[in-house]
Order: sequence, then C-alpha cells, then structure tokens
Amino acid sequence: MSSVNVTSQPLAANRWRILILLCMSLLLVAIDATVLFNAMPRIVEDLQPTSIQQLWIVDVYSLVMAGLLVTTGTLSDRFGRKRFLLAGYVVFGVASTIAAFAGTPEVLIGARALLAVGGALMMPATLSIIRQIFTDPRERSLAISIWGGVASAGAAIGPLMGGALLSQFSWGSVFLINIPILVIIFPLAFRLIRETRESSPQPWDLASALLAMVGLVSLVYAIKEIGKHLAMEPLDALLLVIGIAALTLFVRRQRRLAHPLLDLNLFRNRTFAAAVACAMFSVIALIGGEYFMSQYFQFVRGYSPLQSGFALTPLYVASILCTPLAARAIHTRGARWTIGGGLGIAAIAMAGIAIAERTESLPLLLIALAVLGVGTSFSFAAASDTILSVAPANRAGAAAAIESTSYELGTTLGVALMGTILGSVYARSFGTLDGLSESQLDSARESIGNAEAIAANGSLSDQLVSLLRSAAEHAFLDGFFTTLIVSTILVAATSLFAFMMFPRSSGHPAMTQESGGH
Repeated sequence: MSSVNVTSQPLAANRWRILILLCMSLLLVAIDATVLFNAMPRIVEDLQPTSIQQLWIVDVYSLVMAGLLVTTGTLSDRFGRKRFLLAGYVVFGVASTIAAFAGTPEVLIGARALLAVGGALMMPATLSIIRQIFTDPRERSLAISIWGGVASAGAAIGPLMGGALLSQFSWGSVFLINIPILVIIFPLAFRLIRETRESSPQPWDLASALLAMVGLVSLVYAIKEIGKHLAMEPLDALLLVIGIAALTLFVRRQRRLAHPLLDLNLFRNRTFAAAVACAMFSVIALIGGEYFMSQYFQFVRGYSPLQSGFALTPLYVASILCTPLAARAIHTRGARWTIGGGLGIAAIAMAGIAIAERTESLPLLLIALAVLGVGTSFSFAAASDTILSVAPANRAGAAAAIESTSYELGTTLGVALMGTILGSVYARSFGTLDGLSESQLDSARESIGNAEAIAANGSLSDQLVSLLRSAAEHAFLDGFFTTLIVSTILVAATSLFAFMMFPRSSGHPAMTQESGGH
C-alpha cells in the first residue's frame, strides 16, 4: 500500500514554505498548552469558576488531545492529510473565538476541549506532511529538527505571550491572537499543500477509536490527579483501572483485526519502539527543567511570570540554535550516539541545575539550562526523525500520531511524576509552624503557592509571614533538589537504554534499515 497524490503539482520549490506553514500550525497548538498559566488569575476573577472547574479549564486541553491523537493520525492516512490539517484550522479558529468570549466556566471548558480537537487534527498532520514532502533524508532530518525546536519553543512562548497580552488587554486576548494567524495560514496552506493519503483506504474501526480515546483520557487524567493529590483517591484508582483495561482491549483488538486502526507491527521494529520511548523521556527531561524551574524563579527568586519566562530563554535559545546540528548528527553519528548522547548531556545538565540550586549560583544555573536545551534538542529531534523515517511512508500519519502521543504523555508524566516527588518531599520538609490554624497549615503544606497565598492575605503578623515564607521556601528547595536528582537518574538511565537499543551503525536509521540493519 502506498500514498497517493491527488494532484500532480510538484512540491520541490514549495517544501520549505510549506514547512513554515506547518511550524506555524504547530506553534499555535504548543502555545495554547501553556498560554493560560498567566491568564488564570484574571479568569478566576471574571468567571469565578470553582476549584474543580479551574482544573478542567487547564487540563481538558491535554486530556482531549492525548485521547484523539492516535485516531486523527490514522484517519488522516486514510482520508487525506491536507484535509485534516485544514479542518483543524477551522475547528481551532471557531474554538478560539468561543473561548475568547466565554461568559461562564462551562463554556470556556467546552471551548478548550474543542481547541484540543482542532489541535489533534493538526498536530499529526504536520509531521506526516513533512514525511511526505521531504524525500531527501538529510533535508527531512533538518525539517523534523526544526519541527521539534518549534514544539519546544511554543511551550515557552505561551507564558511570555500571555503575560505581554494581559498587560494591555483582557484575558480573552490570549485566544483571539490565534485568529489573525489562522486567517493568514489557511489560504496559503490550501494553495501550497497537495493532498496525500493511502491509495486504498481501509475500513475505519469505531470501537478501536473509542477504546483508544477512553483508555488514554482515563490514564492521563488518573496520572494527573495522583500527582496533584500526592495519593491515589478511589476515583483515581478506578480511572487507572479503566484506562489500563481499555488500552489492553485496544491492543488485543488491533492484533485481531485485518485492518487495524493502529498498526502495532510498527513496534516490532526495535529502532522505532526505542525511539518512541526516548522521545517521551526527552520530553520528561524538558518538562522537569521548564515547569519546575518556572516555579523556582517565581516563588524562590521572586520573579514575575514574565521575568521567569525570560530567565528560561537559555534553554530555548540553545535548543533552537542546535537544531541544524541535531539534523546533521543523526546522519553522521546515527541514532545511537545522537539520541543516547543527547540524553547523556541532558542528564549532566540536570545534575548541574541541582548543584546550582544548592550553591545559589545563578550563572551556573543559566549555563546548565542552556546545556539542557542542547541535550534535549538532540535527543528529541533525532527520536522524532527516527520514528518517521523507519515507518513506511503510507503509515506516516500513524507514526506521527504515535510520536505526538509520546510528546503528550511525556508532558503529563513529567509534571505528574516530578510533581508528586516534589510535593511529597515539600510536605515532609515543611514541618509545623505555631500561629497557623490547622486548615492554614494543611493548605501551606500542599504547595509553596498555597503558602504564598496565605502569607499575602493580610491576616498574619509580619513575623509569622516571614516564618511562613521561609519554611515554604526551604521545603520547596528540598523537594526541588530531590526532583532534580531523580530526573538526572531517570534521564541517565534512558541514555544507557538508547545506547543498548539502537544499532551501532553511524548512518541514518532509514539507511540502516534499507541496508538490512537492525
């Protein structure tokens, strides 16, 4: 089975223009994952959502996205990648408009879910189209590296853009900014991109799609909630069981079907399976450096959200600048050294951040962040390139969906796993503090953010406020240091895994596979 081109217009002259359009599409999806970090206080003041509604406003985006990626990626192979990309633009634009003018928390939650549907239509399509239009392996490696750099940069741009917009406009502006971008890229994409899809589309299995969505959404939600509660509540346990059961049934069903929704034979290729695992752990390392560093800068060093975003720029600048080097390295050194070495560099950087935190050395911290950007850019870009390159061209959408899902799962696991470790150590290190009520003490032990809110409400004496902030800061630093050590060990272990799993050949993974290597 092979991909068929609906039109015969040559793409050689337009492939780099198309890449720009695809990266702009990805940027929208990545930004919307983090743009609410700064907008939530305004939203809470305006819409007055309950605490549960606040969680859903933030979390529903990643939950729906994770649940739909496998389905949308495989469907785009069957019914047309360009069609899915353009449909994603329309859905994303409609959802952005609804979100910007939402008058109730329920409407905003629904709009965020619809944004995720648009993102799930767009994200796998961007990678699979890259796989189709860049036929030269070296050019494709560079294109995928650029794609990976944009994905990383988008997460950083979100809080920066949100802070800049909120300084001048209402919170709805963080969604309305999507509209002019979509108005520009939709007609360009319609004109420049030609349709590609499987030459003989197979029947689509609705049951498999539902099992994948229920399984992934339940699993991701359970992981998120366990991380927030620092314990497994009965509902969390139930959702965990449902998620695992649904995904188990999904796998068994794919093995039985003559035309499965997701071709699990892709995972029989050891290089493909190892690349998926390494892509996920690369994201875990990046999230550990980004999400919790942001809290460190704000709560410990007293930076504003905007200042915190700027303080993290060494990480993203290094990641973007190393994009061409990552593309070249996978051809000269192969996946083994590029992915394994990149993860090794990331592990060294995480250890450097831990030392900088203990010694309170800001220069060392900024250098370590830059080194982390170098390591993760090499490992993530090379892993993404490997996933797409070793998969058959007619399964580009499925491979892209798996890669995108690994990105979403890595983000969720990074925040949940590291958040659980940090929260557990923080609670133990906080201890007791005379002068606080039992409810205040329980709240302050949950997070440094809660402690700061109690300190700022004006009901405590100056001396008690000072003691509270000092206790919270020291507890957070203990938890942060422990989290960094665990991250270092985890990433170092993944580096060793990469060296063991990938072939020793110094060539590109696709070339190695074509020559019969494994």
